[in-house]
Amino acid sequence: MPLEVKHFRSELHVAMKMALGAPVQFGEAAGFVDFIPGHYIRVGEHESAELKIQRLSDGRYYVTGTALWGSNRECGPNIGELHFLGDLHGESIEYRRPCVGEKKEYRFSISFCKDRLTVKEENWTEMFGLNVYFSGQYDKAT
Repeated sequence: MPLEVKHFRSELHVAMKMALGAPVQFGEAAGFVDFIPGHYIRVGEHESAELKIQRLSDGRYYVTGTALWGSNRECGPNIGELHFLGDLHGESIEYRRPCVGEKKEYRFSISFCKDRLTVKEENWTEMFGLNVYFSGQYDKAT
């Protein structure tokens, strides 16, 4: 548990440094229109999830997400959270993380297509809580 806390604290420090340390630019900017950043939502009968994707000044993407399962349960839903930095390769962003106490790894990939995205996961069982997952098709909200 202490190692996990240290790991997440170091990730938080990196994310804060990137968010608060981005250069400020005034005047006309030349660049390209990036349609990937935004807020994406997936809603199902018993589950839902949202992803927020932000493009950083170094070209990488910061992805955060929350997923719920059992939102109509009397004792409340199971909740999972995800956050990582990733690079765009073609039309997708991938993330990998070792599963705690196991020899396999969790794999997460986002594929973009216009105002939608598709998430595919491998080895997600018990990664975020009972039945909590991010896989599926999302619509862009903003």
